[in-house]
Amino acid sequence: MDEPGFREWLIRERGQNEASVGTRLSSARRIEAALGDLDELLDAEGLDAVLDRFRYSREDKRRGRPNPSPIQITGDLFNGLENLSLTIKHYSKFRATQLSDRISHAEWVSRVTEDEVLAAMDDCDRLGLDGFLRQVGFGKPRRYVRRKQADTGPSPDERLYPAKATMAAAIAKLPDGPRLNAKAFFGGAGEAQSFARLESYARKLVTV
Repeated sequence: MDEPGFREWLIRERGQNEASVGTRLSSARRIEAALGDLDELLDAEGLDAVLDRFRYSREDKRRGRPNPSPIQITGDLFNGLENLSLTIKHYSKFRATQLSDRISHAEWVSRVTEDEVLAAMDDCDRLGLDGFLRQVGFGKPRRYVRRKQADTGPSPDERLYPAKATMAAAIAKLPDGPRLNAKAFFGGAGEAQSFARLESYARKLVTV
């Protein structure tokens, strides 16, 4: 579960206060304790199948039917299961907005050309790696790209450039391109997408 992202979404999109958000996150943690990671669960089973584990009607309540879920509930069983189901529905909606953001970011990546990438690399040269990362809002990278010597002239060190940060800086150079820091860019992911696009310029770039 992306708890920080879910928390932010509940506040921003659902208008919930801290107490309500705390209750919703507590419910999500209880679900994960019983069934495992919510993202993996929804990916594997789908929303309807997950919700089926918590279905409990007023008729079920009237007949005194037992708890169908793997989660122990104290107090009113119907209300408790309804609350857990609502948490799952909210998290599913949050995931849908994240997917929409990632598709949008993937479209921006697809528009980037070699010119923007090389301009972003020039910025990194000018600012230095630490300064460049601070400017674009990224932390220490795990993967880099290297500009071939043919582009810059002979160089004994062949400078390295952070893959995701370079792509984010390149996107910002497009007309109306958004400025995406590490948290915003693909919701904190996007390394594979960035690297794949950079590799499409293999004449100019190599991966390390």
